[in-house]
Amino acid sequence: MTENARSLAVDWVRRVYLAALAVRHVLPLWEKHFREDRQPHDMLEIAQAYVHGDVAYDMARRANEKGWVHADNVSAICFDRRDGPGQRAAFVCYAASKAVATALYDEMLALHRLECACEGDIDPYELDAASYAAAAFAGGHVKAPETSKDRRREFWRWYLEAAVPLARDAA
Repeated sequence: MTENARSLAVDWVRRVYLAALAVRHVLPLWEKHFREDRQPHDMLEIAQAYVHGDVAYDMARRANEKGWVHADNVSAICFDRRDGPGQRAAFVCYAASKAVATALYDEMLALHRLECACEGDIDPYELDAASYAAAAFAGGHVKAPETSKDRRREFWRWYLEAAVPLARDAA
């Protein structure tokens, strides 16, 4: 393996770890509403196992798809019940699915989207795990009326000051 390839692999592991840290930071929101549902936990385990070579690509891909559909279903059920907190907790499941996607496909830096004003202007499929975790933490996406700017700022401050250094030192 070349030095460049080794460096890229280490950076990929860090990005997966960073995505998982973001999800773990908001897992209590999921656990508060869906105590018996282990889907986000299972997806974090799949992401980690895939990085370590303990899970095949096809199995991880299926888990990722299953997790996304599960988040869609939970969100829809909570919407129907007018359960706003549960619906926002569904963002945790989306974040966990994106953590698996980071393990599978790495982060997709959409350079063509840099002109976007905020995450609310981006296709939901293009958001990363941290963006979904921030939405869960803040109570909704950027443009949602119930979202808290202070909570969003608190999440991103934690992300930059605590999670990024942890991920940098992890590999």
